[in-house]
Amino acid sequence: MLGGRAADRHGRVPVIATSLLVSGVCCMVSPVVLGAEPLWLTAFCVLWGAAAVADSAVLTTATIEVADPRYTGTALTVQTALGFLLTVAGIATVPVVAAAVGWQTALVVLAVGPALGLPAVLALRRYLPTAAPAPSPVTFLIKPAEGLQAAGRGMTDCPCRPMIWGVLSPWPEGANDR
Repeated sequence: MLGGRAADRHGRVPVIATSLLVSGVCCMVSPVVLGAEPLWLTAFCVLWGAAAVADSAVLTTATIEVADPRYTGTALTVQTALGFLLTVAGIATVPVVAAAVGWQTALVVLAVGPALGLPAVLALRRYLPTAAPAPSPVTFLIKPAEGLQAAGRGMTDCPCRPMIWGVLSPWPEGANDR
């Protein structure tokens, strides 16, 4: 919830990028922290967990804002499937690395995800809306059209849409218009 509020206030990309950066740094310093006192280790794990969780919901919101409305469901399905695939790959890889180098160093391999994700998210800066205050619920009640217009801060001119989302849908253009 805090990630969503921060994203509404500061923008989606800065929040996602910060989450990835914090998560990546946590991966890299984990060998040092895993030997720390329990209080420090607990604080570290809470920070790492919060960073790892924060980017998912904000990234989903960003996908909804950028995706062609006709293919939003497809885009979210692909994003969720890829997220689970990466999770399973991480769960499968860490024990293999741990067997080779030990558990304390094994978690460093998880930094690959944030290292690849950060440049990709930063490339989305020009397609995602900048931070703007969320419309007041009163706006929706008094002037519904203006409230919906204010809420629709998503980009409609993203050139990546036809290239990405149009390819993901098996249905021809206009098939969902019935």
